[in-house]
Amino acid sequence: MSSPASMTTSPRNSLAGQLQQIGLRALPAELDDFLARAIKARWPPRVLLEQLAQAEIADRSRRSL
Repeated sequence: MSSPASMTTSPRNSLAGQLQQIGLRALPAELDDFLARAIKARWPPRVLLEQLAQAEIADRSRRSL
């Protein structure tokens, strides 16, 4: 795995780009807002992952209609 210092900031290597590469679609579009909510509410890692999963599930449900 690459160290953070060796990663470039091209769109494919950005966090949003990496999330899209692994199949997440809702979160990359609202990443800054999602992270701001997480920081403001001081979500522990488990809550952050639960919220991420819920956002993706809701987005996939919307797109399948």
